[in-house]
Order: sequence, then structure tokens, then C-alpha cells
Amino acid sequence: MVSDAVDYFDEHGLDATIEHYNDTGRADGPWYVFVLEDRDGAIYTVANPARPDLVGTTRDRIDSTGYDYGEAFAAVTEGSGGAWVSYIFTHPVTGADAPKHSWVVRRGDVLLGAGWYE
Repeated sequence: MVSDAVDYFDEHGLDATIEHYNDTGRADGPWYVFVLEDRDGAIYTVANPARPDLVGTTRDRIDSTGYDYGEAFAAVTEGSGGAWVSYIFTHPVTGADAPKHSWVVRRGDVLLGAGWYE
């Protein structure tokens, strides 16, 4: 999913990618691509078809265990082809907090990711 999102971003640019991945039809239960933008050290949600309420927010990305997964997203993708980040996040189907593992790739200031829930 992330590879397809990266290809889409590379071909169509940021605005089209945001529009594409903000379509709620792009979420298939717990399977969806999220797009974040790293602006001056703040991580903004710019696309999330499963959680449209997060779009436009810079909320703290600290899970219920105190882990700052937003900082991890930004840090692990610097100079790499991508990385896995594990954290606790609200499952879009059950509504309960659950362990989530996301593959995140950086393209400039844009972070594209998708994950799976335990």
C-alpha cells in the first residue's frame, strides 16, 4: 500500500495525493494509507481516510504508553527508504486502542504510511 502511495505521490504530487487519500472510500476497514507533512518539526495530518477528524491537526502523537510515535515517524524516515514504527492507536473498526505497526516512507517533508493492527 505504501509503495503504491509513494508511486502516486511521485507521479501526481502532494495536492492530488492528499485529495486521493482523503477519500473515505480508500479505507478498507483497518487498511488505509495516511499522509503526514513535517512542517518545521510539527507533524500535520493531511490525509487519513479512516480518521478524517485528524486531517489538519498537529495533535501530539503520543500513545497511551507515553511513546511519541510522531517523533519516531519523523526520525526513522530521515535518510532511509522507510521504517516500521510500532505504537498504540485507535482501531478504526473496533474503536478500541490496539497495537499498530506502520511502514512509513519520507518524500521530502511528506510522510506516507500504512499499517496493520494486532
